[in-house]
Amino acid sequence: SLVVLPLVSIGADSSNAYLAAGITNELASALSRLPGVHVVSPSHAAALLASGRSPSDIGEALNVAQQLEGTVQREGGRLRVTARLVGVNDGIMRWADVYERDSTDLLTVQQELARVITGAVREVMGTDDTNVRPPVVRPTSVTDAVGRDPEATLLPG
Repeated sequence: SLVVLPLVSIGADSSNAYLAAGITNELASALSRLPGVHVVSPSHAAALLASGRSPSDIGEALNVAQQLEGTVQREGGRLRVTARLVGVNDGIMRWADVYERDSTDLLTVQQELARVITGAVREVMGTDDTNVRPPVVRPTSVTDAVGRDPEATLLPG
């Protein structure tokens, strides 16, 4: 089990905080589709962080073995995201990487980063990816679902 801690926005631009939240949520969603991996909601972790608890205290309080943490930094048209998988009990970094991307299409970048980071975490945690659940697409209309992705699952509500 793991918790995705809210990624920390580095820099003065307040829009980076929204970007960091978007990447955090995309990561949590992608990781939750891995079989056998239980992911604690980033909003739950954020509430504990806001109460002044340290990341290691949060991991212990949530009874998870690993925590994914990192930073988001944007300068001009470039985006840099760092990600680290850390053991809660021992504080040992199991994996870490830095990703730099062009930030012209942020939604695509978020999806790509979530896919790449989830793949790396899957390898480190030794999870089998043969039963990974695909993402659910929630179209805004029937036309939208058919026009964008004919394989999209149409869900009520």
